[in-house]
Amino acid sequence: MPVKPRPGIEWLLWIKWLIANIAGSVIAFILVSGIPLLFAGAVGAGLRIVMIVMVVVAGAAFGVAQAYVLVRRIDRPGLWVLATAAGFTFGLLIAGVRPQEVVIRDMLIGGLMGFFQWLLLRRQFEQAIWWIPASIIGWTVGDASTLAVGPVTGAALLILLQQPIKRTNRATDKSALSV
Repeated sequence: MPVKPRPGIEWLLWIKWLIANIAGSVIAFILVSGIPLLFAGAVGAGLRIVMIVMVVVAGAAFGVAQAYVLVRRIDRPGLWVLATAAGFTFGLLIAGVRPQEVVIRDMLIGGLMGFFQWLLLRRQFEQAIWWIPASIIGWTVGDASTLAVGPVTGAALLILLQQPIKRTNRATDKSALSV
């Protein structure tokens, strides 16, 4: 018989998720905003490499903050950091950071982060596919801030965590072997 969650636990998790997203956003913003200040003298390919590294680190910082909340709730939360960094980095690289394309950038970041994170969630939760649109909506409405990213994805997380855990034979499940 499944254990029913205690009242209030869901809200506590949602608040932790919101705080993690705020912390991750602040750290990511500081890292990405600091690029021009730290490497004002860098030019050409050197500057591009530095920018890519800083964006990867910013995405990883966001992922670490989220993974901290997920430690006992998903398998292999360390991979969450890599998935988040990959989605954040590819989203920014594909969309660029031009101000006139903020909505497109945010949709790409949300979609790619959601996709890479879904690769982990799908192993455990039947309806994990809904994580992708939740991530897109959160990032797009929130304009890459936690005004909507945390609350929207936090609500999706609560719904996912209430689902029965997907049981598979990891030795024969090919999706469990791929990231």
